Amino acid sequence: MMKRGADAVYCSHSPRFIEAMAAEGIPVTGHVGLVPNRATWTNFRAIGRTADEAFKVLRAAKDLENAGAACIEVEVVPVRLADHITRSTPLITMGMGCGSACDTQYLFSSDVLGTHTGHNPRHAKRYADFVTLEAELQEKRIAAFRAFGRDVTAGAYPEAKHQVDMDDAAYDRFLTLFQSL
Repeated sequence: MMKRGADAVYCSHSPRFIEAMAAEGIPVTGHVGLVPNRATWTNFRAIGRTADEAFKVLRAAKDLENAGAACIEVEVVPVRLADHITRSTPLITMGMGCGSACDTQYLFSSDVLGTHTGHNPRHAKRYADFVTLEAELQEKRIAAFRAFGRDVTAGAYPEAKHQVDMDDAAYDRFLTLFQSL
């Protein structure tokens, strides 16, 4: 992946996975706070609002640091905790839903582009309304395919300009060759 231009590999698994990849020279981005594939245990909510939970998030960040992670995604934790993590680790921190305390900010493209309906997370901001655009595109797709179907049924498609012809001499030669099969 690195040969194809990746800067790092994302891994939300245990520090053992990250340590193994780091040992092979692969830069790895770890993840603390709200980790979606662990939401079965935490639910989709802010993580680290109590002292004990905040300490677990910090401990997880330190475990990733010690495992050799290059950077860490810090998702939906209190701003003060994100700031503490950012100040106490040499890792680049990538924040979402934790204020401006981290080294970088990110949002999912679905949030930036507005590609989904329903609940919008508190930390997300839409910069476009692709739901509406995609609905308009779908209407245009349906209209275009219906027009195509009507043209085929009516014999209006294909027209001569949409086909490839063969001159008579080439076709006669083809027929001769066909007889040899």
